[in-house]
Formats: sequence, C-alpha cells, structure tokens
Amino acid sequence: MLNAMLHLSKNNQLLAPHTFCWRPDSIAPFESLWSIFRRLARRNVTTGDGVIELLKSGGVITSNGKAKPKIDLLHCRSIDRAQLAGFLQHTSAQLFQASALAYLKEEEVTSLASKNLRYCPKCLRAGYHTPLHQFLFLRRCPAHPNEVLTESCAACGRDPVLYDMNSVDIQPSTGATCCLGVSDREGKSGLFEKFQPLAKLLAERSRLKTLDQPIERWLGPQCATNRRRQKLPQLIRYWEDLASTQAHDAREGKHFAITSNSIREDSGSDSYQGEDRTLYLIYKSIYRYVMRTHLRTHRVCTERLMRRMWSDRSLFINRGKTCVAASAFLLWRLSWERVQTPHQLSTKHLRASVYWLPPSDDIPKLALYRIFALECLGVFEECLLLAERFHRKHIFSFNPGWVKQKRLPYWVVQANENGSTVIHWWGRPAVPKRIENHARDEESPGNFCRWVKPGS
Repeated sequence: MLNAMLHLSKNNQLLAPHTFCWRPDSIAPFESLWSIFRRLARRNVTTGDGVIELLKSGGVITSNGKAKPKIDLLHCRSIDRAQLAGFLQHTSAQLFQASALAYLKEEEVTSLASKNLRYCPKCLRAGYHTPLHQFLFLRRCPAHPNEVLTESCAACGRDPVLYDMNSVDIQPSTGATCCLGVSDREGKSGLFEKFQPLAKLLAERSRLKTLDQPIERWLGPQCATNRRRQKLPQLIRYWEDLASTQAHDAREGKHFAITSNSIREDSGSDSYQGEDRTLYLIYKSIYRYVMRTHLRTHRVCTERLMRRMWSDRSLFINRGKTCVAASAFLLWRLSWERVQTPHQLSTKHLRASVYWLPPSDDIPKLALYRIFALECLGVFEECLLLAERFHRKHIFSFNPGWVKQKRLPYWVVQANENGSTVIHWWGRPAVPKRIENHARDEESPGNFCRWVKPGS
C-alpha cells in the first residue's frame, strides 16, 4: 500500500520523524476538509496544532505573521487550495468539493452553514463527513434518512465543538459507543454516491448568475431558532423548482407553478433611486384592491377604528376586542406610511409616500417594483396573523413595532444572456383566503361586519 512522504522543517518538534504518512486515494468524493485533516492527524498520531505546522511547512496555510493562525474550514480563507492539492496529491477541483463554497454562494455560507461540527452519527462512525452535513437547511442525512443531523453526541452527551482545526484531534468519550470513536478504513465505501444528487443540485444552483433574496432578510430580524428550523428546509424545494425551470422540465405542478410566478422584463441600466412616489402608487393600488375585493364587509369598522384611534394610547397594548380584518389593515398601513396614529391615516397628506429599503442596488428598477409589491402582501399577511393573535388574547395595539417582516417571500432575480431579467418567487401569501375566512366568521345577515351594529 503506497504512502506519500514529505519532509518537514528541521525545527519542527510536533512530528517525529520529520516526514508524514498519507494515502492519496483515501479521500472520498464530497468528503469535508475537516474529515481529511482529521485522517491526516490520526495517521500521524498528532494534534490539530501538528497538522497546522505540517500544512504551514508545505505552504498550504498563509499565517500572515501569526504564530497560531485561525483556520476557517467553511470559507477556507487561510488555505491555498492549489498548494493543498499538490500537497495531498489531488486536483484542485476534487478538493474544492470539500468546502462549503462548492455548494453555496460566499455570502450565504455564514447564514446557512453551522459554525459547529454538524454530522450524521452513522456517517461519522463509518469515517465519513461531508460539508453537506454542515448546512442548516438539511435536517436529515441524505445517505441515512432516519438519522437527524446533530451537533452533539447522544451516547456521551458531548457538547458541540467548533468546525475548525482544533476539533480534528478530538477523542471519543465512551469508546466505540461515541460518534467520534471511529475507524476510517472500510465503512465509508459507497456512501458518497448517496450525496451525489444533492451535491449536483447545490453546485449547479450556486453557479447560476442570480441575485437571491438575502437569507437574513427572508428569515426576518431576530428570527427564533424554531422558526429558522421551519423555514430553512423550504430552500431545497425552491432550488429544485428553479433547477427544473432551467432544464425546461415539464413536470406537472412545480414547473407550471414557477412559470406562473415569473415575469420577464427588459433589464435597463436604470436602477432604483428612492422613487417613493412610484412605490406609493403601487402600494395604494394594492390596498385599494384588497379593500374593494376582500374587505367590503369591513369598510365601516375600518373607518370607525381610524376615527377613534387618534391618541398615542393606540400604540400601547389595550384591553378589548376589535375586528381582526380592520385591525390588520390599519396596522399594515401604519407599518408603511410614516404616521403616528390610525387617525392620521384618514387625513390627507401633503405628499403621501412609503418607506422601503431595497435589497440590492444591482436589481433593475422594474424588478424592484415587483419585489416591493410581493413584500407588501407578505407584510399584510404578517399583520393579519398579529391581529388574530391579539384577538385571541382580548387585546389590540396599532404599534408598527410589532411588524418584524417575517413573512417575506423568497425570490430569485436571474439575468439571462439575451439581456432579459426573470424573477422567480415562492411563498406567495394566502392573504385573500384568510380574509375571506374572517369575513364569513364575522359577517352578519345584513352583509356587514358583526362588530358594527345596523344603522350605526
């Protein structure tokens, strides 16, 4: 069995003799850098510091004058991939599959990949770990669907460890029962084939020339952990739909759903310049449509609430019940228009406008207008959910601070070679259906909201 040997610097005392043992054929497809460096440490009976010194001697790590450089295994910022390929006698393309950047865009890694070591217990016991295990939108292992990806060992209760060079030499706590008590010889054979479809999907999607909805913007500020776990797995379905449209897949359902949620526009050189007046016209047409088509039975109670909520007390939590649809509609308007109380919505502004921060300056203006309209509906759905929550607790409040923009749709803006721009979006809010349900629940025989008395 052939082993590659490399001489270290003479002043290195971490490995003796001053050579290292390595098998170039021991790297499996889609295997992570953490798994590769861990095998390197175990075969040479050394620590993470020893592996760092070994890589520094081969010119793989750029220390920038630091005695103990920090090695980022997610972004690979301190690792020269070309030098590492020659060092381990592999191609750069093969080693590129060992990093998260092969499957995600660089700006997405921080939000979508775990900073702690995340693994499948069965894969790790077989001596295999892949960067796909680090992705937070995967709940279960693609090779073992019954295994939930975890950051702590269920057998020994070990706390999570960071996904860096310091954890490559971590030892098992309870022998063979611990996930880290592995042998890297035979068990990983054939595992990588089960990761190939997912790896191909993510790699092709990351190479597309697209501008995606920023993950943290889509999740919303201060998104709770449970909410994050619910939303992130949806990305796989969105990206599968996007891949099917790229391949012109005629599958019934997903293909046509995406086609109906796509628009094509000429991508001009003009960009969004803070044209709040144009945004207000779009916003005004949306709220007029919602009022005329879905809030007909709530027009009177909406006007009543606007007239009565004139003081700052409406911004606090007040005891009592109000019409859900009317409360949601006013809270939605307050979140977009810069006014203090619902009563001010009934007065004419000198120059009415809405305030919106565009997600990117590189998106064409017409595409931004469509994204703004989609986000308007997403915020309205959030206001409706808030009003339902307040109604159940017998309270009401018109403070825009309650709106966190956690129901925004996920969208992708794609620039084609022919100069056109295609917008794909998912998670279209079911606002009309929810409002109609409230209308049926609260409607009286006289075709008005039951919160308003006849003749009042």
